[in-house]
Amino acid sequence: MSRLGQPRRVSTQSLAIGGGRDFPADAAARARWISGVTAETGASPARAEALLDRYGTTARLILAHEAERQAKPLAGPFEYTLAEIDWLARNERVVHLTDIVMRRTALAITGRLSRSNLEQIADAAAAALTWDAGRREKELEATSKELTERHRFCFE
Repeated sequence: MSRLGQPRRVSTQSLAIGGGRDFPADAAARARWISGVTAETGASPARAEALLDRYGTTARLILAHEAERQAKPLAGPFEYTLAEIDWLARNERVVHLTDIVMRRTALAITGRLSRSNLEQIADAAAAALTWDAGRREKELEATSKELTERHRFCFE
């Protein structure tokens, strides 16, 4: 603000943003939040708790999205669903496949991401972002290359 020559009118230092907004402050509030969201969406308490840990209270939106779609799990040892990937692609300013696997999720850093998983995620992203087959392949190629060459990732 000083570079713009403008005074700060409101401090954002203590404002909760995104999934921190209305985050349960204690164990009792957490249990109420999980109970409420499971009643709303039909999600299991374990799923609601996992997404609360991952996304904060934004989990409510993702769980509702999963309830509207078939919440098919991503193949392998992951707790992600393809509906979750779809929600991220549609709502988290995803432009590239790398945005999903490296920035919106922890999938790339687990060391367990397979080429098959990457293809599933590319399919979900392509559907959500209306990529044609050529764009899907280009994203797969670029992501694989970045993971293997830049990050020394070895696909299972």
